[in-house]
Amino acid sequence: MCASVHEQLESDPNFAALVAGKLVQCVRPLFRMAGMPLKISISIGIATYPQDGKTVDELITHADVAMYHVKVNGKNGHAFFAPSMRNTRLP
Repeated sequence: MCASVHEQLESDPNFAALVAGKLVQCVRPLFRMAGMPLKISISIGIATYPQDGKTVDELITHADVAMYHVKVNGKNGHAFFAPSMRNTRLP
């Protein structure tokens, strides 16, 4: 299964949004741990090669910026990096 996911990610960057959306849905329900309710949220930033960076460091930085964009705008979601996000201050 992982190999087919990797192939789809390489051929269609929008597939990353589909996978990210499914991950967000998976953690949305309330969980119980030791009888206590546990709410989990997930924020995912997506950067694609070569549009968003030519090096691993650029891609990681831009994915991180996109992730913080999600966190600032309510958490529990995903976003593709956009050049307009460059001014986002990282913690």
